[in-house]
Amino acid sequence: MKEFTLFLTITVFIIISQNAFTQWTLQGTLTGVGTIPSISVYAPAELVVAGGTSGVPKVFKSTNSGVNWTNISGNLTGPELSCVWAVNANLIFAGDVGSNGGSGGNARVWKTTNGGVNWVVILTTGGSHGYFNGIVFSRTNSLIGVAESDPPSLYGQHYLAKTTDGGNSWNTQTTISTNGTAITGSVVCTDNLFYGWGIYPPARVVITSDGGATWNQRNISGGYNTTGLAFNSDKLTGIGVSGGFLPSISRTTDGGVSWTPLNTGLPLTGYFNGRVKWVYGTNTCYLTSESGSSGSVGKSTDGGLSWSLMNTSGVQGLMNVDLVYINGVVSAYAISDDGRVIKLSEPIGIVPISSTMPSEYNLKQNFPNPFNPVTKIRFSIPQVSSAAQTFLSVYDILGKEVATLVNEHLNAGTYEVDWNASTNPSGVYYYKLTTGNYTETKKMILIK
Repeated sequence: MKEFTLFLTITVFIIISQNAFTQWTLQGTLTGVGTIPSISVYAPAELVVAGGTSGVPKVFKSTNSGVNWTNISGNLTGPELSCVWAVNANLIFAGDVGSNGGSGGNARVWKTTNGGVNWVVILTTGGSHGYFNGIVFSRTNSLIGVAESDPPSLYGQHYLAKTTDGGNSWNTQTTISTNGTAITGSVVCTDNLFYGWGIYPPARVVITSDGGATWNQRNISGGYNTTGLAFNSDKLTGIGVSGGFLPSISRTTDGGVSWTPLNTGLPLTGYFNGRVKWVYGTNTCYLTSESGSSGSVGKSTDGGLSWSLMNTSGVQGLMNVDLVYINGVVSAYAISDDGRVIKLSEPIGIVPISSTMPSEYNLKQNFPNPFNPVTKIRFSIPQVSSAAQTFLSVYDILGKEVATLVNEHLNAGTYEVDWNASTNPSGVYYYKLTTGNYTETKKMILIK
């Protein structure tokens, strides 16, 4: 842990409390998508859901935040669908379960370029045990994507196809034999080099950091199966969710080489459908589960170190979740096993708040202060020759770093970031801004 010397002064303060709980809201209900529907969000108010029942594949699209839906299944045939990815309103990919009922087979990936009017098969696994667990494109480069299936011959190599041209062409890659299968929701793709998936038994991950030239297989901290996997854009910090291990998760800071168990402290449970989604370019991530007390979604703003519970409007049994992050606002959607769709829209991370170019560096006093449990921190960066690597960290009274709020290159401007201290004890904290050659530290007080 990073440490620095603190010089303390005695401060008289007034207790101020603040409640700032953003809620997920129920948008609508879909029928005919089965009990394990998949979801893909491509714009703040636009998304698709795929699933179906045995022998009846279905895809639906909404352009008004999940309130109304259009059936875009078109000419789809065969078994139900297990995963979906929408690049935009017209370009959509969907993978199936191989055979009716989901027992595996010659699994296929379908593609539409006209919003579901027509679908064509572009990939087949062959064999008798193929089952597509995920089609995922990079959030920072939509030309890069992967499609992963269970081994077509049961316990051989996992099937992996990769595209570098936005899905126009796909190439299969040699992976590794794992003696295991994957679960929908555990496939990740950060960029052209870093991608992988979770497998079981036991709970493991398979990851490449060199574009598929080599593969690393590692056990995560606990549980029977890896049901959710997500990485920060730094490709180092990641979170794994495994069946029967909630409310604990697994966390890595070295790209998945080693994993450490972490108890989230959340009242969440689940066996096959715990998922996690990282808001790319930030330290915020969301954890969904099959059930929980008062809600079934957890949120972290410090890379998975601490978590707070979110209200889900009474909806539980969440099967899958997806989001987009545009202009500092997260638009996230989750779907339950009975087809209910919930939405979250909230500004997170670093939010640009002024178009005026600052003339000097400036770290403002947090507001409110004292606070409970959320406070806002505003800072300014003047015009420099290039974007500066900026760090904003929070330290406790002993000088131990307890949260990293900002760790990225920022252009000149004025920014605001929230710190949610719901899992931290009352006391004096210090926040430190470092950018370029500028460093400044200020004090704040948390009272619960």
